[in-house]
Amino acid sequence: MVTFVIVSDFHYALDKYLDERTRSGRKLMQYAQPLLERLIHEVNETIRPDFVVNLGDLIQDYGDYDEDVATLKDFWVKFRGFEVPVFTCVGNHDLRTTKDRAAVAAALEYERTTYSVDVAGIHLVVLGTDVDYNAVDERGTKYEKHWISQSDLDWLAEDLAETELPVIVCLHFGVAEDLQEGNYWFGSCPEEGLIANRKELKAVLKGSGKVRAVFSGHQHWTKTLVEDGIPYYLVGSMTENYNWDDVPDGVYLVVSINEATVKVTTKYLRL
Repeated sequence: MVTFVIVSDFHYALDKYLDERTRSGRKLMQYAQPLLERLIHEVNETIRPDFVVNLGDLIQDYGDYDEDVATLKDFWVKFRGFEVPVFTCVGNHDLRTTKDRAAVAAALEYERTTYSVDVAGIHLVVLGTDVDYNAVDERGTKYEKHWISQSDLDWLAEDLAETELPVIVCLHFGVAEDLQEGNYWFGSCPEEGLIANRKELKAVLKGSGKVRAVFSGHQHWTKTLVEDGIPYYLVGSMTENYNWDDVPDGVYLVVSINEATVKVTTKYLRL
């Protein structure tokens, strides 16, 4: 049995950006660090998994390249307080100011933002994205379009063909089809919550016959969708003011996998 923890969307920000609007808004970013500290304690002392994965948006960007990179470095150091291996995807807020995957990879001390690693008998695949900030959807709405590059898709097909281990895929953006009706962030523009070339990505995942589960964040809600026999688990934001009660959602998943089953338990931190 392999056990790991999945978490997403902390949106950590420096104190000087935490104005009253932020403190009572949809993202309760002032709780990012105390929630991380509580999660580290639970993981290290109680859950004791084989590894931890963050699905992106470690930080909330504020448009200053040097400061956002410094904030990302600062929170990533804090995030590595777990006593097990820790991996992260790159989210749109991690990438927005730099507009450069290589710069974000360097801040995380990664060679690249798309990578794979064998850990505890699992082949973990993390997918990075490219971005167009001026895309327009079919209704003429401007949105932030993210996609998996063709070179990364080619790499993924080769990577999956070479492994004999069960595969877990993690990325920031949604992959399974989802109209996101009622979603606070993406109900009016569903494409902004999803990978643009998800059809091509899903063809690679299905074709491998090895993918046990796919995990994504970004959409700030927690649900499960199944396509072609592959479960797609969406993980909400750790700091989302989901019920408009000024209580951060604090959501994370504990996942256990054996040869036959994938068991996912949703848990919530409370400060």
